[in-house]
Amino acid sequence: MNRLLFLIFSTTLLANVSAEELSDIQITSPVMDKATISNEAIEEVDSRNAVDGGDLLKNINRYVDDILIKETKSLENSSTKDMLFEVLMKRFDILQKNRQSYIEIYKAFKKTPQYFIKLLPSFLESMIVTAELANFNVNGLKGSVRLKGLIFIYFSTFFQWLDDKNSSLEKTMAELDKNLNQAEKFGKLLSWII
Repeated sequence: MNRLLFLIFSTTLLANVSAEELSDIQITSPVMDKATISNEAIEEVDSRNAVDGGDLLKNINRYVDDILIKETKSLENSSTKDMLFEVLMKRFDILQKNRQSYIEIYKAFKKTPQYFIKLLPSFLESMIVTAELANFNVNGLKGSVRLKGLIFIYFSTFFQWLDDKNSSLEKTMAELDKNLNQAEKFGKLLSWII
């Protein structure tokens, strides 16, 4: 039930945000280019994030984006669904490398959701990066709906990732595939309506 409320809350917050509104956001804090995320550093998220206004979490988010961009450069073009699957699974593979740390961040968000609200613009940038890497258009009215759908797919799959104890992420892959199939069906219905 908490997960469903989190999904609804997140999607509601994003209801009036479009990709165009986020394209002008400037990244002002340094990117953690060569840094590695250690469990000790993540354990300090509550105290450091409160002091630096959320920059630590934004930098961690951008760090994942930077790795994702580097690791998907050689991705071959294929169907939209397959591209989204590959890029999103690559994002989960990156999270898996520091699994416990990201789980601790999630637990901190559950206790103090205001940190997630501060991270929303950075997270939306990440979803736009994900969409662009998968050649998934998130511009315009349809794009705004697509972006919200991508966020919903990501969170729904993220909750499965939290419970997936297998290092090969089989359950996460199955959940992502199921979510993308459902989104594809919804997208066909949506294209008929809009």
